[in-house]
Amino acid sequence: MTKRAVVPMDCHGSMDPPSSPRTLPVGAVSLRNHGLREFSTGTIGDLIGLRNITMLDVSRNELWALPGLNQLQGLRHLDISRNWFEALPEGLVALKQLVGVDASYNMLRANNESLQLTRLATLDQLRRLDIGCNQKCCKKSHAEMIRAQLPQLEVLGISVAPDGSCPAPAGYFEGSSAAERDATVLRAQLEPWSTSALRRRLVADFGRPATDPATVNRAQVMAELLECYQAEPPRRVVLVDGTTVADHHCHDLLVELKKWVAATEASGPLTRERPSIQASHYMILTAPTEFITGSAKAHKAAAKLEAHASLWEVAQRAVDSVDPEFGSRFTALAVTHNFRGSPHIDKQNVGPFLGISLGDFPEGEGGILVECSARVVA
Repeated sequence: MTKRAVVPMDCHGSMDPPSSPRTLPVGAVSLRNHGLREFSTGTIGDLIGLRNITMLDVSRNELWALPGLNQLQGLRHLDISRNWFEALPEGLVALKQLVGVDASYNMLRANNESLQLTRLATLDQLRRLDIGCNQKCCKKSHAEMIRAQLPQLEVLGISVAPDGSCPAPAGYFEGSSAAERDATVLRAQLEPWSTSALRRRLVADFGRPATDPATVNRAQVMAELLECYQAEPPRRVVLVDGTTVADHHCHDLLVELKKWVAATEASGPLTRERPSIQASHYMILTAPTEFITGSAKAHKAAAKLEAHASLWEVAQRAVDSVDPEFGSRFTALAVTHNFRGSPHIDKQNVGPFLGISLGDFPEGEGGILVECSARVVA
């Protein structure tokens, strides 16, 4: 068995590529990856004097505020990337010499309150603003709004939206969603992983040198990883038999599923609940225990469950027949028709689950495949 190497990571779980010690420019202060949860200008002021600081790097910490930032009157470059900022520091407005801000990998939103656009507009020297990898700042319309309010910018860094509203650079992804990818192709199986996870895999599982995000992009990381896999035998697939469900439960389930498909098709144009997944029909029913009493969402979920009560009941009986303890606590039921492999990382179904497939399948198909490690799928 290949032993997985230990990869240095920061407090966010992101790989921290090793770099050669470097001498900081005069006027630069780096508190990068110090595990900070609080910031004090007193600490850095004791080093070289607040007014002499031209570059401040507090990236890869756990900060959400920079009290006293306005005292750094000579600051030209600020790096607050990979922190917990929900809004850019208010003190930025006092920094009239500021040229560049890196606020990538935070929790910023595309509005004036979070991005401090009105205040940043008064900074005539500001030329570069990076808000990449902030999940709520990821659309072409966001970029257009920011550029309109900050005409002095020469460079704006902003991430790609999953819906493709900001086209991804060539080679970054194949297909805009799992539904557009061939599940039998290795790249489609790797595509759901974040770029950081792919970088870690290159180092931990294939012994390659760490890559620097500043110079090696996702397309290059993916290409190198696929080369590594191509030099080895195919990934091992382990087939595990599940628990047999009694025929009468399977029959009852199939009857209700066919009723559901027929009713859905008769109701008009199909609108799948998860269009990113390859399936003719897809529906999620929520257990009554999960309803938030009185909310509009709860009323809608309750009505939906009532309309499909028979389907829920037969599924409940099938689950109880193989695992009564799990049957007493599962919270949702996903129902699909003609589901086909769509490699993805499920961000909602994050707990244990049971699955059953009804139909005729070739040997080794009709089940769920889960990546156990870089080289094993079961």
